[in-house]
Amino acid sequence: MAAFTRTPLRVTDSANAVISGGKLRLYDAGTTNLTPVFSDAGLTTPLTNPVVAASNGWLPMIYAAEGTAVDGAFLDASNNVLSGQSFEDSVFVGDNSGDIERDFGANGRFSVNADTGGMPNVEFGDPTGDDTGGEGRIGGWAGTQGDALELDFATVSSTGALKERGKKLTGVVYTEATTFSAASQVDIPLTENVDGVRAWDIDVFDLYLGATTGNVRALLSYDGGLSYKSGASDYQGIIYHTNFTAAGGGSPDAFIDIGVSPETATNKPGMLRLRIITPDSGASATRLAWTLDALLNGGTAPETQMGSAFGLGGYGRATHVRLYLVSSTITGAYRVTPLYGYGE
Repeated sequence: MAAFTRTPLRVTDSANAVISGGKLRLYDAGTTNLTPVFSDAGLTTPLTNPVVAASNGWLPMIYAAEGTAVDGAFLDASNNVLSGQSFEDSVFVGDNSGDIERDFGANGRFSVNADTGGMPNVEFGDPTGDDTGGEGRIGGWAGTQGDALELDFATVSSTGALKERGKKLTGVVYTEATTFSAASQVDIPLTENVDGVRAWDIDVFDLYLGATTGNVRALLSYDGGLSYKSGASDYQGIIYHTNFTAAGGGSPDAFIDIGVSPETATNKPGMLRLRIITPDSGASATRLAWTLDALLNGGTAPETQMGSAFGLGGYGRATHVRLYLVSSTITGAYRVTPLYGYGE
């Protein structure tokens, strides 16, 4: 709801004498359509339009939907417009309770307490009018750091980096649990989320192989997942103390040796943690590092593995990573977390 004014209006003539039977007629701005008006803040009890003043000239409080723009005129008892007593494009503004809705347009801004006194300060749009940038701040009293901030939303979508006192926040999980079952390969997009992001953590969990033994491997794509590099000179890497190189007969991919047993009543699922950092362009390598945790042999034998690999060739920014098995299949789920502060 919104009130037309914070105090009632009075219908008088040019000499400030009360007009007996005076009225106020309100139109939707720029039209001849009468505006729906109400006597209560909840907008449940309609008023007649024109609104009739009391015998002493005072009009009742008038309410309408928040942001309603109106043209108006003061009338005598015969509905004649009083000389000089009309106006255009006035807006119903919020009272100190209820909802506030306002469309500020392409470069509009909204400020609470004009940056002083009772912060918060909320801004939308860019004051320079170039349709880029724009900043907002939610903080504590008088510019101090707030004690706590809770965001309670089913979905959070952001195209800009979030900061805490000038520092970029840890990445927000881009995907919920994305499941796969008996898959021969799993292609995972390395979304930027915020333009320029080039590092990610990937958690692969509830992970089982479709055979008693097997090795999960990884390949990189640099063209949006259209193709994956698998040449003998595209990768180099290391697992534990077992070195391999792609050149000279080595493994032609980033070899991630997982060896997780199939799902049974006693075997427990494995978890793979994979971090990828990729360059924007040039000859620098895309780097993969991982750890693996699993329980084998009926859930009694812990296995922990560490390794790293490098995507060579100077292909620039990686866009996808593919997990696959040379034979058999994998079942599990993954989630992707973009990491800020690696050059975006």
